[in-house]
Amino acid sequence: MLTAKRKRFIVDENGKPQSIILDIETYNHMLELIEDNEDVKEYKKAKPKVDASIKAGDYVTLKEFQKHRPQKKNAV
Repeated sequence: MLTAKRKRFIVDENGKPQSIILDIETYNHMLELIEDNEDVKEYKKAKPKVDASIKAGDYVTLKEFQKHRPQKKNAV
């Protein structure tokens, strides 16, 4: 949860808040929360299609994938 240490606003000539000033830590935390929220939205959007594919048996197990994937060559 974000807590404000103190309110920091940029106001217009009438004293109406126009902008806020954030420390970088709070700003970065807010960006992470926005990204997390977008991830949840994408998950919820994709879930019905994935569930239908699984129910229809249209998927590959990890073992099947590993069995058929190209082998990596050893790095020199």
